[in-house]
Amino acid sequence: MNDFTHNVSLRLGPVTRRTVRTGLSDAEAEGMAGAAATRGAWCIQQTQIGKYHTRSGHGFAAEDANALGDLLKGRRVSQVGKSNTLSGPDRIVNGIKIQTKYCRTPSATLKEAFDSAGIYRYGDQVLEVPRGQRSGVVGKMADAIREGRVPGVTDPAKAESMVLEGRASYIQAKHISRPGNIDSLLFDSKIHIANAVLTSGVAFVAVGCRKPPPTADKKSALCDVAIGAVQAGTKSLLTGVATSQLVRTRLARQATVIVRSGLKQTTRAGAGRRVVNAVASASCGKAVRGIAATNHVARLLRSSIIGSTVSFGVATAPNIGRALVGRMTWSQVGRRGAESFASNLGGMAGWTACFTLGSMACATVMTGGGALVVATIIGTAGSAAAGEGSARLVRLGINKCVGTETPSLQVEVVPAWLETMLAQQRLSPSERHALIQRLLPQLNRYRRFDRLGVDSEAFEKAKSIVSDHLDEIANERCVSC
Repeated sequence: MNDFTHNVSLRLGPVTRRTVRTGLSDAEAEGMAGAAATRGAWCIQQTQIGKYHTRSGHGFAAEDANALGDLLKGRRVSQVGKSNTLSGPDRIVNGIKIQTKYCRTPSATLKEAFDSAGIYRYGDQVLEVPRGQRSGVVGKMADAIREGRVPGVTDPAKAESMVLEGRASYIQAKHISRPGNIDSLLFDSKIHIANAVLTSGVAFVAVGCRKPPPTADKKSALCDVAIGAVQAGTKSLLTGVATSQLVRTRLARQATVIVRSGLKQTTRAGAGRRVVNAVASASCGKAVRGIAATNHVARLLRSSIIGSTVSFGVATAPNIGRALVGRMTWSQVGRRGAESFASNLGGMAGWTACFTLGSMACATVMTGGGALVVATIIGTAGSAAAGEGSARLVRLGINKCVGTETPSLQVEVVPAWLETMLAQQRLSPSERHALIQRLLPQLNRYRRFDRLGVDSEAFEKAKSIVSDHLDEIANERCVSC
C-alpha cells in the first residue's frame, strides 16, 4: 500500500468572510465590478458591434478599428457615419472627412466608391482602403481621373492624396467582426483598457484613503493596495473583453430583442420614458429621445447583464473550488453567491443611476471633460454604496429565513503515514493540532498532499522532519518533568 494514502483530519475553525488584499470587502469589490461591467457595456456601445453580424459587418468593424487607432494617437475623431447620411463621411479626423471601403480586392474596393453610372461619389472625402491595397487603388483611381469619372479632379497625380491606407487589413476586419480570434481579442482589449485603468485607480484610491491598522507595515500595506488595484483592473479588462466577445453571438442578439420588448412596455409610462431618455443621453453624451433611446438602452442593458454575469462567475468559481475540496460548505457557497449577485447588480444600478443624475446636474453648471469627471466620481461612489447596501440587505434576508452563519469545519488533508506516526505518540489534542499546523507547510516542499506519488528520498526527508519535531516534544516533556 502506498504510504501516502489519504486520511482526512478535521479541525474546528471559523470560516470568516473574505476580505481581499486591497482592504475591500467582498460586497465592495463586487459593487465596483458591477459598475465596471456597466462602464464596459457603455464602451461597447460606442462601437458599431451590433452590425458586425451583417453581410457588410467587416466594413463596420474596419471603421471602428481605424477610428480607435486615430483616438489612441490623440487625434480628434467624430464617427458621424453612424447617422447613415447618404454619401456622408464615416468619420471626421482632425477636420478631414474620411470614407471607409473594405472589399477583398483593390478593384472591388474602388468600385464601391462609384455610383451605378461610374461616377465617384465622395468628392470632398478621402477614401480609406484596407492595408495592403493602397497602391492598387491609387493606380485605378488615377485611371478613373483620366477617364473623367471623378468630378472636379483632372490631375491623375492627385489620386495619391485621395486614398488613405487603413490600419486594418481586409482579413483583420473580417476577424474583428467575429468572436474567438486573436484580432477581435486585441481590438476588444484596446476598447476596454481605459475602463480597466479607471477601475484600478478607483480601487487604489478607495483603499488608499482608508486609515490602516496601527500595526500595519506601511510599505507592505502600499504593496498590497497596488496589487489589489492591478487585480481589480485586470478583472475589469477580462470581463469587458469576454462581454464584447459574447455580444457578437446570436444569443446576445436574441437577448437584445427580449430586453427591447420589455423597455417598450416601460416607456409607455411617462416616468419610464424619461428615465430611458436620460440614461441614453448620459451614455451618448448628447440628447437622445424616442425609439433611438429605447434601442440604445436595450443594447446597454443587454451588455451590462452579460458583463455582470461574467463578473459573477469569476467571483463565484473560487468558492465552488473550495467547496469541492472541502474548504467551504455548499451552504456558504450559496450565501456568498447570493450576496455577490446582489452587490454586483447593486453596483450596476448604482453606477447607472448616479452617473446619469450626475451628468444631468453637471450639465447645468459645466460642460466637457469636467462634467464627465465629476459624473464619474458620483457614479463610482454610488456604485460602491449600492453594492455594499444590496449585499447587506440580502445577508439580512438570508439570516432571517435560514438563520445566521455558524463557524464550520475546515477540512485539512493529512497523509496516512503521518497519522500513523502521530498515533504512536501520546499527544494531547492541542499538541497534535499545533504539530500539524507546524508540519504541513514544511512537508509541502517535498510533496503536495492532494496528489499521489513521491520518490523515496523525499519521503524519507519528510519522515525525518516529523521525527525531529516529535523528539522536540518529547524533550520538552522531560524538561517539564
